[in-house]
Amino acid sequence: MRGNKIALAIVSAIILFALFPDVFSPYDPNQINLDRALETPSLKHLFGTDNFGRDILSRVIHGARVSFFAGVTIAGISFALGTLLGLIAGYYGGPADELVMRVVDILLAMPGIIIALIIIGILGPSMPNLVVALASVGWVKYARLVRGSTLEIKEEEFVESARALGCTDFYILYRHILPNVISPAIALATLDIGSAILHIAGMSFLGLGAQPPTPEWGIMLRESIAFMETAPHLMIFPGLMIFVTVYSFNALGDSLGSRWRHYGTLGD
Repeated sequence: MRGNKIALAIVSAIILFALFPDVFSPYDPNQINLDRALETPSLKHLFGTDNFGRDILSRVIHGARVSFFAGVTIAGISFALGTLLGLIAGYYGGPADELVMRVVDILLAMPGIIIALIIIGILGPSMPNLVVALASVGWVKYARLVRGSTLEIKEEEFVESARALGCTDFYILYRHILPNVISPAIALATLDIGSAILHIAGMSFLGLGAQPPTPEWGIMLRESIAFMETAPHLMIFPGLMIFVTVYSFNALGDSLGSRWRHYGTLGD
């Protein structure tokens, strides 16, 4: 329980950094000052400075905005698309189910990161293209999860009663089935934000995501390679930020998943 509270506090701090980076960052993240290049952490620059004299703390805080909003966008698109297709496949069955699940099988036959790399290769390296690429393969797990839950819920008595009363399919899906399958999908989305942030950092590290001089954690790690021995703080702080953020979202997602398993789903 205490670990969950810590994770929630860290996630809340990340959200505040993402929403109000200028409030928390002491300097302009892209302000170059070569006279202060590669300074170690001090009271003036708590995380030190990089090879261009830019304040690392400010770049880490502004990097939270890039990573968080991109991660939420990826998880949000994957959640919405996967939930919609899972509902349709599970409720209607037949050709709709076959089509959706065959696409899912094809996408699962290859590692999602490989498919994302192919899409990035076609569209070109940029953050919007990276979001599209990761969301294009991220929806499949939501579709499988929601489809399985829908297959169970649609056989419940309250759904049969709604059909007998002449309710439309849209009403039944929206009012009766969706509320009972949404909880595990939300828990998965929380986990997915952390996973998306990790993938964003990895892709940006490879030069396939955000591009310099954008303050992004993966870019900061890539730029620190040449200074691993002489200025290790360039690598430590963005790397630590990635670790703490991903761990916190995963812990929060696990907590939500545990609560869903404990309480189960309730018929309307």
